[in-house]
Amino acid sequence: FYITVGAASLAELRIQAEALRSSCRRMMLQTVQPYFEMRQGLLSSWPLGTDLLGREHILHSSALTTMLPWLQEDLADADGHYWGYNKETGGLCVFDPFDAERFSNANIAVLAHSGAGKSYAAASVVLSGHTRGIGAIVLDPEAEYGGMVRALGGTYLHLAAGSHAINALDPLLFTVDSEEPTDQLSDVLDLIGLMCGRLDEVERAHVESITRSVISNTEHTPVLGDIWRQLESAQPGSRVSTILRRWVTGDLGRLFSAPTNVDLGAPIVGFNLRDLSEELVPPACLLLANWLWTALRRDRRPRHLLIDEVGLLLEHEPIRRFLIRLARRIRKYGGSLILVSQNPGDFFETKDGAVLVTNPSILLLGSQKHSEASKLQKAFNLTERQVNYLETAERGDFLLVAGPNRVPVHVMVPPWMDELIVASRGH
Repeated sequence: FYITVGAASLAELRIQAEALRSSCRRMMLQTVQPYFEMRQGLLSSWPLGTDLLGREHILHSSALTTMLPWLQEDLADADGHYWGYNKETGGLCVFDPFDAERFSNANIAVLAHSGAGKSYAAASVVLSGHTRGIGAIVLDPEAEYGGMVRALGGTYLHLAAGSHAINALDPLLFTVDSEEPTDQLSDVLDLIGLMCGRLDEVERAHVESITRSVISNTEHTPVLGDIWRQLESAQPGSRVSTILRRWVTGDLGRLFSAPTNVDLGAPIVGFNLRDLSEELVPPACLLLANWLWTALRRDRRPRHLLIDEVGLLLEHEPIRRFLIRLARRIRKYGGSLILVSQNPGDFFETKDGAVLVTNPSILLLGSQKHSEASKLQKAFNLTERQVNYLETAERGDFLLVAGPNRVPVHVMVPPWMDELIVASRGH
């Protein structure tokens, strides 16, 4: 039985070889190093069907089973996204997240604490998909993906008050199938509720009635300001009307209450949200996600929808509800939702959050604190060894959970990809 050990450096090779010998000794297996026959040993371990060493020994099959705990199947398909290399076998991890026979959905969650390389890993997924003709839309709260988007010939939009505009009523104006209008109306009402702090039952009923009236007007493209004007006309100075006025006038009005002037025709589109004030981020993200969801359904082609730092949005119930619906249905329209968060525990604070984080078929779990690792262990049935791996993982190390497979990987991409990602983040 021949084994070849590979490593990136001589020092690492010695460490790996000693680890292998130690494992063999624990199972009472004797190892022999082929000094001065390294070439013959290397060729004999290749899948050539040639034994140049000529070492033979007869063993019972029961004795050979002691070798099986070492063996781990590599996720190495002929075609697919590149995820890094298997830290236990050294083999490449290549598989297609859109493989319907293997995965119930193409959704991906990247969970790791700050500095563990989660945004780098998420960007590598987008880049790998790009090489296979799969588009991407990125909601970028920290402006970490701009250089990459531009380098790939994409469109990178700085979404700030007074810049580009996205009509909040587009999802209602461009319905896709018969089951959608009720959900879309509810989403618009949720958006208005988020802007106003909340809507009680009476306020919601009143806003719903006016929204239906505004949408039925075909003389011009309705915008959020039309709803406010009818609200103000019907109930001058009401709480909802007073608060909503701020969102439909001035710079905010040019952002939330104007015809859409954003084009999604590019292969990759990024939205820079860094210049939005903190209070604008939740409604802007809900508006963007809802609008993009409508666009994805109208143009059905494989695309990743990446939402970075999604944990910041989980405290808002309307956003949680919308993301759950998006996660459950995006596959039907050829999409893949990528959720990135540095605080996995935020998901488990609410029932909706727990449903959302356990939806993706593919997980990249990076370095975690003990408390976070314990929550992940319970949610995903991780072994003690896997939990220990997460607690001691270095930057770029992840536990890849893909269906039944649990593989420790290191995210390492080709040099040209690395240059794009690093330059994009300004490092």
